Amino acid sequence: MGYENVDEVARRQACERVKQIVKAIKAIKIKYYLNFSKISAKDKETYQKLESSLEKISTMHGLGNLKVALMQEELGRYDKLDDIGEQ
Repeated sequence: MGYENVDEVARRQACERVKQIVKAIKAIKIKYYLNFSKISAKDKETYQKLESSLEKISTMHGLGNLKVALMQEELGRYDKLDDIGEQ
């Protein structure tokens, strides 16, 4: 029983971490929503690290569906604005 609890705790912590990463990615998207191509080098590096961490955590803990849902929910409107700005 203790083993199951450890797995559940780790999965719950991974879910929270995924949510935190998506919020951080959202903050960067908001900062550069008018023209994401003008992202600073530091923010670009941070953004790439966040995306990498998000992918790693979601894959390790089977949270791909959560990742996709959060990314669509939180970032969908900013991605659309990026598309408009690039036209």
